[in-house]
Amino acid sequence: MKQFTQEILPAIPFILVFVSAMFNGMSDKIRHKYDKTYWSRVKSRKWQQWLNPQFSHVNKYWAAGRGWSKQITSLVIFLSKTLFVMFTDLWHLLKFIRISLLILAIMLGSEASDFIVYGATFWEAVQMFIVLSLCHFGGFELVYMGNNGIKK
Repeated sequence: MKQFTQEILPAIPFILVFVSAMFNGMSDKIRHKYDKTYWSRVKSRKWQQWLNPQFSHVNKYWAAGRGWSKQITSLVIFLSKTLFVMFTDLWHLLKFIRISLLILAIMLGSEASDFIVYGATFWEAVQMFIVLSLCHFGGFELVYMGNNGIKK
């Protein structure tokens, strides 16, 4: 088993990057050519609210107008826009999968692969995945959510 792992391991990052690029293509097609996707043929209005980016962008704000306290509403909206955004629509779910595959490719294609294959516990690998995910999240949020020094 160890020899098989050593032989197949170098190919796994390339496969993960390839599949990640497929998810990137799917998300771009949904964003820019939605009417040419399989999902555009789904008739359910409820599903279109989750599938179609023309409508789904408002899903992050589902907590607004529910009569909750301002603090709870703000917290739920914040979590919907950050930590749980992958559940708000198909585009964000595909993006989450794409980024996760890239992080796994990094983990398996770098010095970390020795750590994972030769002795890391499952939880140590999960911790490494979380740390790399937080690095990506932090970099994204710094640019996307920040005002970048621009005053309105």
